[in-house]
Amino acid sequence: MASLRCLCLAMAELALLAAAGSSMVEKFSFVNQCEEKAIFLADWNVTIPPRQAKEVKHSRSSNLQRISWRFVDGPSYTDFIELNGDWPGVGAPMAGHPNYASWSGFSMSSRYEALEPTSDRYACLDPAAELSFTVASCPSKAHASTRYACDFFATQESIRSCSSEVARYIEEHSWTINPNGTRTRAFAATKNVASYWCAPESPDWLGWGVGSLIDCTEKGVPIHFRVTTCI
Repeated sequence: MASLRCLCLAMAELALLAAAGSSMVEKFSFVNQCEEKAIFLADWNVTIPPRQAKEVKHSRSSNLQRISWRFVDGPSYTDFIELNGDWPGVGAPMAGHPNYASWSGFSMSSRYEALEPTSDRYACLDPAAELSFTVASCPSKAHASTRYACDFFATQESIRSCSSEVARYIEEHSWTINPNGTRTRAFAATKNVASYWCAPESPDWLGWGVGSLIDCTEKGVPIHFRVTTCI
């Protein structure tokens, strides 16, 4: 798993980057839409009960390049968003361009959004992304483990095939969200995707640009960053 972690960190260099800029995060909230299970937001050490939302008003000091969470009662590994840059929390600028990289597995579906701080309107042209995973649709070669509700049992070899069953499953359930709310495989404005379904050094990776909030950071717009689970 350590080597997979290194690959995730290295992906920041391969994402399509914009000119230097950032968006001040004026509000950070986490919405748990799961019907029965509480969620633990790692690094901030916040628990969100089922069917509730919390505004996270304090910063963190560890794992600054990810937002990670899991069910309180397990499995033990976190679902996460790669931020591709350090971000301690609300009141600090976000300069990276977030994406998903879920080739190890998942325990729930999720969405992240950059909103205008005083409304629910999207803040820019590439503002949001989601993973519409369900445990019921977990690929045939994957199954529940102590790590994930749907464990892909990833290896260095398996993540380098974009045509594998798991890679196709991730691709089919990965969505960008445009300012008008439409869901497309790639953002209408930037043509970027927002998820790695296989490693970018795979021979059949087609050179997709990966990253979101590029328009937000280029324009320097302030945002409310919201994460929602069990969508």
